Amino acid sequence: INECWISDRDRFAYEGLNSADRLTTPMVKQGGQWLETDWESAMDYVARSLKTIAAESGPEAIAALAHPISSSEELHLLQKVIRGLGSSQVETRLRQTDTQGAASAPWLGMPISKLSELDRVLVIGSFLRKDQPLIAARLRTASKRGLQVARIDAGGDDWLINTAANISVAPSQWIHALGEVASAVAKAKSVALPAGVSVSSISPAAQAIADSLISGTTSAVLIGSAAQFHPAASSLNALAQFIAAQTGATLGFLPVGGNAVGASLVNANGAGVQSVLSGERRAVILMNIEPDADLPNPQQARAALAKANTVIALSAYQSPDLLEVADVILPIAAYTETVSTFVNAEGRAQTIQPAVKPLGDSRPAWKVLRVLGGLLNLDGFLFNMPEEVLGEALPEDYCKLLNNHVSASVQASAASSGLERVSDVNIYSGDQIIRRAPALQLTRDAKRGNQVGIGQQLFNELGLKKGDAVRVTQDGLSVDLPASLESSLANGVIRVSAATLASAKLGSMFGPVTVSKA
Repeated sequence: INECWISDRDRFAYEGLNSADRLTTPMVKQGGQWLETDWESAMDYVARSLKTIAAESGPEAIAALAHPISSSEELHLLQKVIRGLGSSQVETRLRQTDTQGAASAPWLGMPISKLSELDRVLVIGSFLRKDQPLIAARLRTASKRGLQVARIDAGGDDWLINTAANISVAPSQWIHALGEVASAVAKAKSVALPAGVSVSSISPAAQAIADSLISGTTSAVLIGSAAQFHPAASSLNALAQFIAAQTGATLGFLPVGGNAVGASLVNANGAGVQSVLSGERRAVILMNIEPDADLPNPQQARAALAKANTVIALSAYQSPDLLEVADVILPIAAYTETVSTFVNAEGRAQTIQPAVKPLGDSRPAWKVLRVLGGLLNLDGFLFNMPEEVLGEALPEDYCKLLNNHVSASVQASAASSGLERVSDVNIYSGDQIIRRAPALQLTRDAKRGNQVGIGQQLFNELGLKKGDAVRVTQDGLSVDLPASLESSLANGVIRVSAATLASAKLGSMFGPVTVSKA
């Protein structure tokens, strides 16, 4: 799987386990003040709150969001609690705002080893080297043996791969760019285009991508994280599926989060993050989540959570945003402190054993949720071991559930005429543990996450030099950040990383922005 490599992210993340932010005792907010309490009192408070809200506002008023770093055991029991109460409001696809017609259990579409055997690949919307370093390494090695690599994105990430074709445009133009490729494929195959695709001409780059895929014998179309986070992701998925089907390529998704595949397999998705954060939920459970760093629009998320009667956090860490929005915090063990099963990109379930005991009085989340299910008088929570939970969550034939088929249609989308934001999730900001690893936060990549990436043309227009600060304004919110020259960015685009303290003060990961010299 990893060809003997251990990434720096995994090698040094352990430092975060010893952070001063670790929670070791249950806490309840009373009169705006946080008070430590015992587990029995905290769990009784949570159970009574959920029962009351379900009775007064109906089960759909209860929701849960969980980070995809959560284990399959934890996610299975979380969704079982929510669905046991009669609600469908559970989600782990935290940054995906358009899940219309989404695949039921998206995965890579092939064994990881098969990437080395591809002769053609199109990657859509990915910061590949930072999002998937080991997959990038495989594709780079394969490209030296003849693999033709094509990409459609907004640039800003040097893959260290010679590409056969490249379309670098603003996110609002991705649908049109992919539509041109689809049009070229349809013309070559003498088939009709999907409804909603309207293309008057085909660019040389789009034609080159189509020709490359058509001429291949072992091809793949891979959908990256930025494409999955795109506000019109369903249209991108539909176009990618059409192109893959007509060229005989394998359609694959590059998973977002360590257990994104497992989350789908255990039915911990379906509501959509927009529904959970609609402001209509009276009780929200957050598991392994920091609102400012893990949700698609931190300011909107805070506003929605503020409308809830109660916010229940299951977390190994405290943070200012979590302390602000939550009413009760249950300290749970980190994934290194309990039996945890994760399903990787190729659909392989991997179980890790605890390296150390849970810190202080923290407890494995699966045990917390098991007890909560019992307190709520729900059926099916009589588990004694995590292996029993896993046996129910992932049956032996779970691989049959892996499914990349999308049922979405293509919706026409007009390109923006102004400056746009594109967001990566910085490689060292993806989850609670990594954010608290000092060695990782001192790296060049981590520091890049707190800079604004600006293309050469705009950099010159603003009269910037290295080290200058710029003011980024989005949705009426502004933040000042150092400017970084990123000459590979598409025209009309700036890169502002998500999951940082600075980006928490802005709006969505995509959309119109303005930039001025600070």
